[in-house]
Amino acid sequence: MTVNRQKMTFHQHVHILLMVKSTYFKLGHYLTQKRWSELWERARKLDYLPVVNIKKIRKSYKDSSLVASAKEVAKYQVKDFDYLSDDENGDLTVIDELEHALSGTRQLSYAGLLKDIRHSLLLDKQEDDLINVDGKKDDDEVVDKVMYKWNSSVKNYVRWE
Repeated sequence: MTVNRQKMTFHQHVHILLMVKSTYFKLGHYLTQKRWSELWERARKLDYLPVVNIKKIRKSYKDSSLVASAKEVAKYQVKDFDYLSDDENGDLTVIDELEHALSGTRQLSYAGLLKDIRHSLLLDKQEDDLINVDGKKDDDEVVDKVMYKWNSSVKNYVRWE
């Protein structure tokens, strides 16, 4: 999502990794970028033709083509320089808007063969530990445990005792 601070408008970007059969490019099923734009415009009920950038995965010397493409697709949700500046009040307004806009939305999803691959690699089980992301366990004892729970009546997190 990018932010236009002057107009206080937000523009969503969608990164998608699609797997297609190798025959997709040969049997006349191929969709042009123009056709993708038209389909997105119709599906999203937009009043403009969105920019769509479709690329075929190409083999990379550093990473396998699938790994390189997955890295590109899984990039940042928002760019920090869009909402962090020298204007603290403006930053707080943008962050507040982003929080409300993204609250309760699904930001990452797997389907089809990619979902099967993710499950077979046990990636869904590894993502539970968001503290020890480098794989090393911290031997220090927990000093204090604080839990928060979403309270829909106040539309915010509240401390859970």
